[in-house]
Amino acid sequence: MVSRAAIHNLSAAEDRAKAIGQIACVLKPGGQALIDDIRHHGEYVAAFAEHQCPDVRWFGSPAVRFALTLITMESLRPATLLVRKAR
Repeated sequence: MVSRAAIHNLSAAEDRAKAIGQIACVLKPGGQALIDDIRHHGEYVAAFAEHQCPDVRWFGSPAVRFALTLITMESLRPATLLVRKAR
C-alpha cells in the first residue's frame, strides 16, 4: 500500500486516524505501507500502533525535513514512513 501526500488533506484528526486504520485493516500480517506526506506523521504513527502496526521506520533526510520546516514556517514537515503490520 502506498500513500503520497494525500492523508494530510483530511482536515479532522479523527478522519486521518480512520484513514490510517483502514490502511492497517487491509494489510496482511507482515504487510507494509509506505506513507509519504507533508505533516501529521506523529498522528499516523500512533494510529498505526493502535492497529497492530508498531514497526515504523522513518526515511528521508532530517536536515532536509528541518530546512523545509523552517523555510515554510512549519507548513511543510515532509517525511516518509515505512510501516509493517505485526505477523
